[in-house]
Amino acid sequence: MIFTERLNLVMNARGWRQIDLCKASGLTSSQVAYIVKGKTKDPTITTAARIAKALNVSLDYLAGLKDDPAIERHTAPVMEIETVRLVEDFESLPEEGRGAILDQVEFQKMKSLRAAETSLPDNPLPGIA
Repeated sequence: MIFTERLNLVMNARGWRQIDLCKASGLTSSQVAYIVKGKTKDPTITTAARIAKALNVSLDYLAGLKDDPAIERHTAPVMEIETVRLVEDFESLPEEGRGAILDQVEFQKMKSLRAAETSLPDNPLPGIA
């Protein structure tokens, strides 16, 4: 369990206790205890991201994908935890549920586009006929 080992390594290096990780990550004490003690499989991506953010270390480091705990500065935007959670929830749905959500997203996009088009003034350049 690389995640648990690296999590404990970082926490020990910083002198953090489980309660410190709870406060910084917003996770419950039981969630943190199970992860820190290795009594659970690797955490979900949402939970892992919250831990990495709280500790200010790379998620890749905690997952064992790289050996440097430093967070790389990305040129592409990084997903917020809420976005990651939304993606996880979407992926957990059956195919028909995903299709229904995608249909609703397309409908809302078209609705917003039509609203934007109708809110434009007839003559965007006043004084010119």
